[in-house]
Amino acid sequence: MARALATDPINELEENLQCNVCLEVLTDPRTLPCCHSFCKDCLEDVVETLRGKAPRGRPIREFPCPNCRATFILDPDKHVADMPRNHFICNMVKATAVLDRGIGVPCSHNCIQSYSVARCVTCEKFLCRECLTGHDNYRGNNGHSVLTMEELSKPENRKKINDKMYCNEHSGKKLKVYCETCDQLICRDCMDFKHVKQGHSCVLVKDVANNYKELLASNGKAMEDALTEGNAFLKRLTLTTQQLDRDAENAKNKIAQRKAFVAKKVIEMLDQKAESLCKKVDEIHKGKRANLDRQAEEAKLHVENIKTSVQLSKKLVDQGTEEEIISSQKMMLDNANNLLTNREEYFKAPIPVAKLNYTSSTSKEPINEEILRGLANSLGEVNEEREDIVGNDMEGDGDWGPKGRVQKDLIYEILKKCVMFLYRQILG
Repeated sequence: MARALATDPINELEENLQCNVCLEVLTDPRTLPCCHSFCKDCLEDVVETLRGKAPRGRPIREFPCPNCRATFILDPDKHVADMPRNHFICNMVKATAVLDRGIGVPCSHNCIQSYSVARCVTCEKFLCRECLTGHDNYRGNNGHSVLTMEELSKPENRKKINDKMYCNEHSGKKLKVYCETCDQLICRDCMDFKHVKQGHSCVLVKDVANNYKELLASNGKAMEDALTEGNAFLKRLTLTTQQLDRDAENAKNKIAQRKAFVAKKVIEMLDQKAESLCKKVDEIHKGKRANLDRQAEEAKLHVENIKTSVQLSKKLVDQGTEEEIISSQKMMLDNANNLLTNREEYFKAPIPVAKLNYTSSTSKEPINEEILRGLANSLGEVNEEREDIVGNDMEGDGDWGPKGRVQKDLIYEILKKCVMFLYRQILG
């Protein structure tokens, strides 16, 4: 990234302008209702792969987002290319390409030449060097506003990078009207010949843009609160995981200390028992840690989704045109509402805590051959205790209580009996 971009606000959105399938900058992006964007070709590959796995005669129309697994609808007779583009995201991709010289902007005429060197603001076209020469030599283009890529990167010219939104039905007509009935941006011809005749409520974009801008800004506050709550929940998960790691380490240390206390005569058997106990600790630790990691991953993904929604909403409010705000507000508000509705599922879920307990043996004194087994069993057992932590309740300091204390007197007596038995055996 160029040095000039180091403090540029657009950098904050760069992570949202990368396709999570190919891990490259978005190309001809399509944005899903969950606000995640992907290259058209990458998303098409995902859809076609899932369609290929569907049973014969049972076409599917619901597909999971490759990032968050939220579903989106695409009818069997439709392709990703038929999905509407998000004008705001497309313009952000172009703006990033202009500001980052390492990416470059392709010529609008699909030339095989190098990347664009200028943009005609009047024509709304990016031009390579050859196309720029042809453009400037045509008399009809006299008076057009043409800016070099360097000039476009200046803050005062940033909005000139963006394409305007035009009607798909009436060529060249700008979308300056919002039909509240259809929740759709339309041109004046659409309003006069179609929507008004059906009694639809139509208003000028400039008259309602500020209302939706304020609504998005207000919604952003709730999303920021949810983001803070999610980060706090992830912190508690991390602390819980660290405590579990410490418990596992303490269990292993106490097992090692107990093993070292037992007589050297039976060290091999003690090693076998200690190894068995350590494996059990690892098994419990691995299983419980996997559950915690999974819960943390799910919560982290929800936090990232909230973060994405907050960032997109802020940028739409700060940098989006009125048309972009109107065209994107419903999707972003619906997504935000969905994230806020589901946050309790992630941020208020109980955290399962598996405390590893180490208890020493209290069995009766072994005799003869049982002495060796008794000594091995004196290492004790490893077990777990389950406790769910909700909210900020992080009780417990790792103390295992009386069960975890070394019963030195008992082991000393067993060891003494073992030594005496062996002594008598040697003396015959």
